[in-house]
Amino acid sequence: MWERDREHFLEEVLRHNARSTHSNQDTCIQCGTPGPTIRCHDCFTDRLICDKCTVHAHNRLPFHRLERWTDSHFKHVSLKELGLRLQLGHPDGEACANPHPGSEEFVVIHTNGIHNVRINFCACQTAEQHTTQLLRARLFPATVDSPKTAATFAVLEHFHLSNFESKASAWHYYSALARLTDNTGLIDVKVRYEAFRCMVREWRHIRILKRAGRGHNPLPLSATPLGACAVECPACPHPGVNLPLDWEDAPPDKQWLYTLILAMDANFRLKRRKSSSNAIDPGLGTGLAYFVEDIEFRSHIAKYVDQPEICSCSGFSAVHDANTRCSKGLSSTGVGALVCARHQLVRRTSACDLQKGEKYANMDYIFWSAVKDDRPRRVVISYDIACQWMVNLWSRVPQLPPQLQSEAALIELIKKLPNFHRPAHKDECQTTMNLHYTKGVGTTDGEAIEREWAGTNPLANSTKEMGPGARHDTLDDHWGDMNWKKVIGLGISLMRKMKLAVPGRCQHEAEYNHLSDNIEADTRAVWTAMIEVWDVDQRKENPYAMKTQTLTQANVRLAFARDEATQMSNGVTFLHEMTPTVVICKGLDLEDQQRRLRADVVEAGPNGTSLQMTKLIERRNVLRQRIESWIECYVVYMPCVTHLRLKAARLVSAPEEPETTKLWLPSAISPSLRGDGSVAHLEWTLRFAQGQDALVELRHCLRLRSYLYKYKDKNIRGQRQNTRAQALISRADRKIKAAADKYLEVRSALVSLGSGPKGAAGWELTLKVLKPGDVRQMTEGLPGESEGKRTHSWIWLADGVTRSANPEDDPSLQECVRVEWAKVRARALRYAEEVDLVQEEMRRTLQWLLVQSELWIARSMPAMVYGRDVSPVARHGLIAYAHRQAAMYQELGVKFAKMWESVPQYVTLGRDEEQLDEPGSAGVDAAAPPFMDTPELANFATD
Repeated sequence: MWERDREHFLEEVLRHNARSTHSNQDTCIQCGTPGPTIRCHDCFTDRLICDKCTVHAHNRLPFHRLERWTDSHFKHVSLKELGLRLQLGHPDGEACANPHPGSEEFVVIHTNGIHNVRINFCACQTAEQHTTQLLRARLFPATVDSPKTAATFAVLEHFHLSNFESKASAWHYYSALARLTDNTGLIDVKVRYEAFRCMVREWRHIRILKRAGRGHNPLPLSATPLGACAVECPACPHPGVNLPLDWEDAPPDKQWLYTLILAMDANFRLKRRKSSSNAIDPGLGTGLAYFVEDIEFRSHIAKYVDQPEICSCSGFSAVHDANTRCSKGLSSTGVGALVCARHQLVRRTSACDLQKGEKYANMDYIFWSAVKDDRPRRVVISYDIACQWMVNLWSRVPQLPPQLQSEAALIELIKKLPNFHRPAHKDECQTTMNLHYTKGVGTTDGEAIEREWAGTNPLANSTKEMGPGARHDTLDDHWGDMNWKKVIGLGISLMRKMKLAVPGRCQHEAEYNHLSDNIEADTRAVWTAMIEVWDVDQRKENPYAMKTQTLTQANVRLAFARDEATQMSNGVTFLHEMTPTVVICKGLDLEDQQRRLRADVVEAGPNGTSLQMTKLIERRNVLRQRIESWIECYVVYMPCVTHLRLKAARLVSAPEEPETTKLWLPSAISPSLRGDGSVAHLEWTLRFAQGQDALVELRHCLRLRSYLYKYKDKNIRGQRQNTRAQALISRADRKIKAAADKYLEVRSALVSLGSGPKGAAGWELTLKVLKPGDVRQMTEGLPGESEGKRTHSWIWLADGVTRSANPEDDPSLQECVRVEWAKVRARALRYAEEVDLVQEEMRRTLQWLLVQSELWIARSMPAMVYGRDVSPVARHGLIAYAHRQAAMYQELGVKFAKMWESVPQYVTLGRDEEQLDEPGSAGVDAAAPPFMDTPELANFATD
């Protein structure tokens, strides 16, 4: 079928190269002149017309592409060659009494190519400037002085939008236009790339000012306030805009609803080479949107040239190295910025260049610039090195410019670590700065800035070669577009959050209630008070952390050694110079050596190098001797091992390799042959500690691999570096497998040994069965689980949690139950907060849209418009644009309100997400007030 179809398609495509594609056409379709030779690529029809009719038909279509028939084939011809001349400065069809010819080299860049055109400017007594005449013809001039190049508004709009989506550079776009004009190299296409680049940059700047309403402000553009052109987040709290009038007097249990949650980070992909300078290439709008004002910022940073980078928590030394190296030839090593952590919009005046690494001076400047105004008192900041950044933060504030300084009494600043980065920090940081344990943040993960970088990183290659001003303007423009897409997508994104929050609240509240039912009410009250005290003062005892040290193999060995030393001091003698504890410990050590050797043999494979095979054989020889030496001591305490080894040897035809030799530890021997069980008791105790060691090692290796992946994605470039990084990740994978295999073998041995010593009942709930799906990072859910429904692997939960044992018999077990209960309680609270917080964000969004609509209506009022010195037509344009913007915000509000109209009922009933649009009667006891309870917002739903 396809063979026949593609032949047909190919035939039809080739047909368009014929002189007449529809029928034999010998006369012009317009005037009947015989022998027409011109056809237009951009007109719908392929019919031929004569030269005169072509020029007449394209007076209003001056940028179409034409072809002329040359008796054998079609050849490119321009409207300029046919005699078309554009007349500017007059209404369509009106002749000019005094035309002034423009440059013969005039070039117009359009969406379909680069055109050489003839232009007449109007030189009548009432004529406008040449640039004005071009702009009124929707042509953007490349210069204000004798322009010879212009771009149509259409091509600038097309590039602007395609650049947002594809991140392709202006050079690649212009090259595509040049090839669209001529892809043979036979036509001399004028090279006006530099002019096009300048026009694009100016176009971007004009559009930002236009959308910010600066064209409606009676003050000059030079008076534009800092950050006035930024697209703000409608769902974040803006005092005086979308918060209730009495929000500061809200009850204490509701004050958390008015929290600003931010995320801050540095991006070292957005580098800039040492090309151009601020004097040669200043930004057209630096400081008006997202980058801080450049002159004052550089003046401040110049005082801290030698300031060291922010010292980081353990596990981040590699990032420190990456930040400080490879800065040769760079003017900026990256960009630092802040976003709202809930909705991922870049904050106004919150971005800056990094000179060398992530310095306090840079990050302090952008943080205080982002929060200096338009914020509530309570601010949560998520930062991957917040634990170090907050140290001495308030002592550094006086070093900032006066307008950025703040008093500690005016802001409640709460530092936290983003969820993905948290596992790489020290244990203390992981609990004290955990968003899961923070009141008023819902289920915020704090990683919004990383998702923002993912959208910005494709610009790295093009912005790296730009001058400083062009780079600032470009990033500002792209951040504005990314912010705007999130604004118009809030209807869907907030609804998606609600669909995750309500079922999550029901699930985690049920888990919390089930666990609480098995704990005494008095105990719960004590633990609750402990959590509430810690929430206020984190210097108090941490309810989420274990004080009791986890049992380790080293601790058990030490205890046994001390016990044997006491026995020997009391005159007790042993059967061998090596005590039972030493013998069993050496057996476990040999088992570890066997495990490592087996892994190395598998890795080397049958085709290993001579050096590899030599080392393996040498290791085998050493291990074989150690095993035989150990067996001689072991049989003293386990005589049955001699018989078992002889019996096993008769069943094997070839000698075993040492890594597979059975050691016949008590766990591998039948209970009837273990004697008095004392050696088995030793092994059980050591195995139990060994299992917990294996879990610690497994968790460490998982955190290491997670960090390596993150570091590789953020910092590694080039084949050589990627190969090395992948080798490290592969090594981490092997360590993870080794730790998991060790745990499985240890647990199997414990099962074989039985229940263990007295008081060890319930050990199976501490060392649970390890399934393949359990071996995953803390922040990684099971396949198919979304962020809102993600479950933790049991390996990351507190050790020893069990409901079957009596906590009073074991204080450490009681502590474990408390820790797990506190975590379950925190999850339930966070999901309950998320439901309330999303409703509040929906209300704030509708209020913000309403305020924006009213603001644009006010800009259309005569008092505002007539205060500007503009022409009547321009004044009409100002009014029309203001009404258009007001209608857009109004329609967005109506759309969102209709999308969310069933949310209050859904929250009250607690139905599944599939029933959100059709809530039923069943539900839980959780109720939430409607979020559209004001007359103004209710208008959205009824409009």
